[in-house]
Amino acid sequence: MEIQGWSPDRIVRAGVVHVPEGREVFPLLSVEDNLRMGAYTRSDKDGVATVEYVDAAVSYYGGGVGDLVKSGVVPKVPTICHFGMNDVWIPVDVVDAVAAAWPDTTVYRYDANHGFHCDHRADFDQASSDAAQERTLAFFAEQLA
Repeated sequence: MEIQGWSPDRIVRAGVVHVPEGREVFPLLSVEDNLRMGAYTRSDKDGVATVEYVDAAVSYYGGGVGDLVKSGVVPKVPTICHFGMNDVWIPVDVVDAVAAAWPDTTVYRYDANHGFHCDHRADFDQASSDAAQERTLAFFAEQLA
């Protein structure tokens, strides 16, 4: 499925939700609260607590993912994660713990820092960003077809 050019509400109705938690747009909201924000056009908003209505998930950088692993949370939908291996905020041992605890989740590791996919940051890394975006788009095309 190609979503480029779609309106935001159409993208959300298709089940694609962006969780801006790591950008601290809404720093006091949990991942669940961020997902609820994206669920406003869905008829099954109450189901977001179990995050079962989401068709697929992609994590960039993984802020908070280590806490999910520690609490025993396991993704209920196909998921991929992108981590910068030089990230001072997400240590390599957290990345390793995610990969071990979530064997059905594909964990991509990049020789990059936190923020490697944001071209407005000093840590932007073009090669890592391009690879992550290509993998994300291919993943969504496969999972949301």
